[in-house]
Amino acid sequence: MKNVMKQIGKALCYFILYFLGQSVVAFIIQYGMGMYLGMQMRASGMTMTQEETIAYANNFYAENMGLDLAARAIFTLAFLAIFFAIRKKKIAKELDLKKVPAKFYLPAILGILFIMFTVNNCMSLLMPQDSLEEFQQASSVLYAYPLWQAILANVLLVPILEEVIFRGVLFSRLQKAMPNVVVAIITSALFGLMHGQALWMLFAFIMGLVVSYVRVKTGSILPTIVMHVINNLYATLVSYAIIKITSAPIVIAMMILGAISMVGCIILMKKFTKEEATISAKAEVSTVVI
Repeated sequence: MKNVMKQIGKALCYFILYFLGQSVVAFIIQYGMGMYLGMQMRASGMTMTQEETIAYANNFYAENMGLDLAARAIFTLAFLAIFFAIRKKKIAKELDLKKVPAKFYLPAILGILFIMFTVNNCMSLLMPQDSLEEFQQASSVLYAYPLWQAILANVLLVPILEEVIFRGVLFSRLQKAMPNVVVAIITSALFGLMHGQALWMLFAFIMGLVVSYVRVKTGSILPTIVMHVINNLYATLVSYAIIKITSAPIVIAMMILGAISMVGCIILMKKFTKEEATISAKAEVSTVVI
């Protein structure tokens, strides 16, 4: 019990630091944007009412929100690197950033296809219309800025940060005191809660369980980072209408493909982990014989 409380305490401290760090950096970025707008308005001689100024500032922030998200991610990752360096700990070990055989990336990609195609489309078809509209309204905020900002923040930096925090720092601490299933549920629930909107939280929770499965089987967050990046890339391309899916038969085919992909993910993951265990066992025997 003492170890359980200790690891929970560590995980909670990291989560609080992550949350506070994100909030502080967001405040600094938004304050900086406000100062920049103020100087710009004074230099150009613009005069606005308070309501017009607020609307103008909100619009400016919406158009540059990707830079805010990218800055938060960079700051948090840099903070973690410095924190572990000061403590003289190897960040790769602390975060489970281990190299894994290339073959493991195939089932990982199959697993994320299940999230992208089956879970995403099922939720779109089964959820009430008002919930979907609320979700779409919340999502539109994330894609009001230029595509290059979305690629930088939503597709690259934010997925890396979230995997480092939820499947890296938090998972590795809780894993020392709890069964993997319990750890997967807890970290996935926290991952979901951080996404705010109800439909988003459910989607993130399910995604968290799938990537946690891959993380446990591979012992590394590198495959889960790849999964998260692919998922967010697909979501970004759809949101910016670069990929358009309007045909019901295509949606159904995608759902079936996603379900089959998840089965393939589980089968291949079990096969590959068994092969790696056999290789490790043979290596140990060879070492003893030598």
